Amino acid sequence: MTATEAQSGLARRPMFVVSFYSYKGGVGRSVALMNTAQQLASNGRRVAILDFDLEAPGLHSACNAIWPNALRNNQPGFIDFFHDFIVNPEVVPRVENYISPPFGPGEFISLIPAGNASNFDKYSQKLLVLNDMLLTPKASARELLLKLRNDIAGMGFDYLLIDSRTGHTDILGATTVLLPHLVVFFTNLSTQSLIGTRSVLTWVQMASDAAVARKRPRAEASQTRFFLRSVYEPAIQTLIVGSPLPLGDQSEVAKASKRLGRTFDHLIFYVPQIAAHESQH
Repeated sequence: MTATEAQSGLARRPMFVVSFYSYKGGVGRSVALMNTAQQLASNGRRVAILDFDLEAPGLHSACNAIWPNALRNNQPGFIDFFHDFIVNPEVVPRVENYISPPFGPGEFISLIPAGNASNFDKYSQKLLVLNDMLLTPKASARELLLKLRNDIAGMGFDYLLIDSRTGHTDILGATTVLLPHLVVFFTNLSTQSLIGTRSVLTWVQMASDAAVARKRPRAEASQTRFFLRSVYEPAIQTLIVGSPLPLGDQSEVAKASKRLGRTFDHLIFYVPQIAAHESQH
């Protein structure tokens, strides 16, 4: 227990991993992650954020907008962690070199950005190399992901919040099955988003049930099978968040629940009068 925790009466507990996923963008997934980090840190919990939205990284900008100078210049991140291992596999990278100094309430938040995006060409090249590694069924990719999670926990963080990629991807299992204890799904009421969300939700539940039953799903079940959950991990919890929803139309929400096959756990309504808008200044 740290001195801060002793003073506040907070007992250390195992790190809890939450993955924020949406089939489509524009549903407030990343904003919800940032708000969650802010609230947890305000309550005295240490929070690590991992930007796994590698093709469209943005949490580094969001953090600096809310907490100026939160990240140092040329801050390395997730793809740099993997790239350094690929270049020199004899040396296992240390997560401390890829995570930002603490910032936010109580200085309890740290970010592992997608990578050093200051040089677009270098970032793109490293991303191609990383994708090739993750899509190749090598034990090193799976073990590095688990090492990253375990090392973050070893640094004393209470929570790891993961901003996942959208849609169906070949490594979807990494952020929705292998790493998290809880997956929070965000969806609006569009048919495409609902159908996509239901398919991923169903797959996550099947993979979780198989792990709890101490058996592996059939090999042909999914391209993401390499990143399936260990049979020794607990069941994956799931939450469904409807966002952003039009005000006052509960009938559409009820129809959407039927398409999902379960009711929404939380609803976030769009209120134009209080919506945040970007400024040119």
